[in-house]
Amino acid sequence: MGSRLQEQVSEALEPIFEVFS
Repeated sequence: MGSRLQEQVSEALEPIFEVFS
């Protein structure tokens, strides 16, 4: 049930991590 939410969260954090690196 939370796996789909985790997938969306990781997708949303991807660009954020790119900015920090």
